[in-house]
Amino acid sequence: DEASGYTPFNIYQNGATLFFYSSSAGVSWDIANAKTIGTVAIGTWYHWAVTRSGTTFRTYLGGVQGSTWTNSSRLMDGSRPLSIGDYQAGGQGFNGNIGPTRITKGVALYTGAGSFTPPSLPFPIGS
Repeated sequence: DEASGYTPFNIYQNGATLFFYSSSAGVSWDIANAKTIGTVAIGTWYHWAVTRSGTTFRTYLGGVQGSTWTNSSRLMDGSRPLSIGDYQAGGQGFNGNIGPTRITKGVALYTGAGSFTPPSLPFPIGS
């Protein structure tokens, strides 16, 4: 459960590196445990993405793939509201600015190995 600190997914920065974590049952990071998204610098804007197509997960930073792995588990069902920029258990808030955030269910926008050109404008509604 979320009381233990596990959530369906979590983006965490340690030093200059962004990591992705994901849990299916709230007892471990069994879907993703410290999967690298990429390295960031203070004062710089970044487009990052985590995608899932079937059982394949990929992370991207600036359109460049960071990690890829497979897992067939479903993300855990959580009773807490989605939190962006803060750790559910508190005490590890994000020190920066977060721009438009989009979660797309049922469509993996970026699925190729390698890289893509990140969008420069927000995704249109309904795309």
